[in-house]
Amino acid sequence: RVRACVHGKQQAGTVRFVGELENQAGTWVGLQLDRPEGKHDGEVGGRRYFDCPKFSGLFVRASQLVALQEQVHEQPSQAEVDETRRTFRDGEHIQLTLRGT
Repeated sequence: RVRACVHGKQQAGTVRFVGELENQAGTWVGLQLDRPEGKHDGEVGGRRYFDCPKFSGLFVRASQLVALQEQVHEQPSQAEVDETRRTFRDGEHIQLTLRGT
């Protein structure tokens, strides 16, 4: 769980994708926002990067993220773990440094 600061507005959400976007330089983080205040549903430019409800998806740079200090009450399902693993290509390593609050 993270909080993103986009154009001065704080938005809380869950990381759903980390990687490169087509025709965009660098590494991006795809978020599923808690509220429908995003720009898409995980599909951008005809390519699906992740799934989420309409207007709940948002891509940001890692520098715009802050880790939320929340207790996790449930473990992710095996399907969620498998989907996260598929997000990364074999042998790819990405390190995100999230600033604590």
